[in-house]
Amino acid sequence: MLWRVVRATGLVLGMLVLMAGGLVWTAADAQQGAGNALSSLVFTKLPDPEVLPPGSALAVEFSHDSTYLAVGATHTLANQPFLLIYKRNGDTFTKLAGPEEQPPGLVSDVAFSFDSTYLAVGHSNAERDGTSFLTIYKRNGDTFTKLPDPAVMPPLSVVGVAFNSDATYLAAAHLNSPYIAIYKRTGDTFVRLANPIGLPTGNGYAAAFSQDDTFLAVGNWTFDTPPLVLGLYTQENDIFTRQPQIASMPPGPVHAIAFSPDDTHMVVGHESGSGTPGGIFIYKREGDTFTQLPGPDVAPPGLGRDVTFSSDGAYLAVAHTSGARVTVYSRSGDTYTKLPDPDVPPPGANGYAVTFSDDATYMVVGHNVLPHITIYKLGEPQQPDRLFLPMVIR
Repeated sequence: MLWRVVRATGLVLGMLVLMAGGLVWTAADAQQGAGNALSSLVFTKLPDPEVLPPGSALAVEFSHDSTYLAVGATHTLANQPFLLIYKRNGDTFTKLAGPEEQPPGLVSDVAFSFDSTYLAVGHSNAERDGTSFLTIYKRNGDTFTKLPDPAVMPPLSVVGVAFNSDATYLAAAHLNSPYIAIYKRTGDTFVRLANPIGLPTGNGYAAAFSQDDTFLAVGNWTFDTPPLVLGLYTQENDIFTRQPQIASMPPGPVHAIAFSPDDTHMVVGHESGSGTPGGIFIYKREGDTFTQLPGPDVAPPGLGRDVTFSSDGAYLAVAHTSGARVTVYSRSGDTYTKLPDPDVPPPGANGYAVTFSDDATYMVVGHNVLPHITIYKLGEPQQPDRLFLPMVIR
């Protein structure tokens, strides 16, 4: 008896069986092995850039054209930048010379406008009498030029920044009352709006607009019991109004917020409360209603410091304390499944920030020890050739 197996990666074409005087064709399942694109990812660590952040990378963000990577750092070194911008050429990330005017203190968050023209930077101020806690740059080619400061600054360090979809509004979550500052852009000028109706209950840590600009979500610290650490605002005629409280609140301060690209999910990274195993809450949005979903199969092992979706919404990444410093989940509908950790995890004790490139090719993690940023190239695992035994017909 002699047989031959015809095989293909991921798609079985069929089998020819040669038996005692004849050929028999048996149709195999053409869908065998298909549909598994979300079940795994390969994280290939790229070589470190030649110039590294001088201290812990608290913020990382790709421009929406996947060309630029902004990194916010903290350190106590003289004549070292708090903001570094890298330009990607293939798999190589090269630090640009600028910007010439640096933020005056540690950078907590960075955000590009969706057209990659503006870069907002939330930071502290190293000068005791400093009043600048928000810096905005305009990009022209590879040059980032600082715009004049808004006339009215947030009163203290800005911890979270976010643009809406057309960069008409810029939200800055900050320490000290009123905890959130919202600016309206006209040309290159940003003017602070009146305080929202209904303020956060404590220091602002995070801000994010929904993809359709219907909601502005603000995360904060609070001493309230139960903790009111997440607020949703809607806007009409430049007035932002806090909406009724979500029924299920995270058990601790919210450090990060992300809406899925299809706007059906909102994920928040938070400090864990007593009896809470992990540091993310996932909500499903239906109209104006947000309902908490069950957590992922494996929760992040520590405080959720940053959360981000891939541009297609298929993956969710969480930067956190403890463990591998970053956890990536595949998403199928309302279900999130933990993927294997990268073979080379980011070093250190704390993952502070994470970002995907919009072309879903790269993931960058900011952390607390050298090299301070770890850059991965993403790919699907190579499918092994499958050997299928033929059907024996007697």
